[in-house]
Amino acid sequence: MNTRQSSRKKLQQLRTKITLSEQKIASAIITEQLSHQPIFLRSQTIASYQAIQHEINPSALIYKAWQINKNCYLPVLQGQKLLFCAYQADTLLKKNHLNIPEPPLALDTCISPGDIDLVLVPLVGFTERGQRLGMGGGFYDRSFAFLLNSPRPARPFLLGLAYEWQKLAALTEKNWDVPLNAVITEKQIYYAY
Repeated sequence: MNTRQSSRKKLQQLRTKITLSEQKIASAIITEQLSHQPIFLRSQTIASYQAIQHEINPSALIYKAWQINKNCYLPVLQGQKLLFCAYQADTLLKKNHLNIPEPPLALDTCISPGDIDLVLVPLVGFTERGQRLGMGGGFYDRSFAFLLNSPRPARPFLLGLAYEWQKLAALTEKNWDVPLNAVITEKQIYYAY
């Protein structure tokens, strides 16, 4: 088992021990912190995710976004990539084959990844340099691969949501890894670039 796999397994096991109360508290702190950040306030299009397996839950942040008329999107797994489809308060979600709730796939409601202002990204682990350890499927890396090998555009801003204990000292980098711009935890915000 390589270092990434063993780190992923260890962090996923730790995350299963998080209580609902601990998840709610950390998520509420992150929501409160992020809702006042310029990146959130100036973003008109926000892609989020549905929390599974004790991840930081961005639901309250999405409700705040709706209240101030921001357009929100959720990922829909399509082959090896993610499509980002409109997500509104009345959108009915259906679980995909990975058991992740998704909005219906309607191409006329989808947005190109390059047109999203802010992407809230789930993760298993991260480093202060913006490296992300995901679930291992590579869906986010493939969907935002256009950010590699060129000067980083102003958007999308990739923001990881994490518990402070998910921070790793180092992570072996793969050439297809798309780094995050920043990671926010219940303790602080780590800006990578």
